[in-house]
Amino acid sequence: EVLLLRAVMPQLLAQRPTLVIEVLPQSHELAALLRDIAVRGGYRIHVVPAYGSDTPVLVDPQHFDARTPQQHRSKDVILSITDLPA
Repeated sequence: EVLLLRAVMPQLLAQRPTLVIEVLPQSHELAALLRDIAVRGGYRIHVVPAYGSDTPVLVDPQHFDARTPQQHRSKDVILSITDLPA
């Protein structure tokens, strides 16, 4: 995923599609790249909890790392330029 996202980064920043990505706790390089994409592209990062809630959790892109999804009982994140419905 890291190589693919790096290769298409100019298109991501220009077109800003919504991205749904699995981020495992050991995926430090992927998390850093997603943080960079979010900050540079004006994306919001939402963590989708695996259980306990159906409401995506908005997290600060500047502080996003590979452990962030796990803190919300998840490994799935959505990068979007708009807020997700609650």
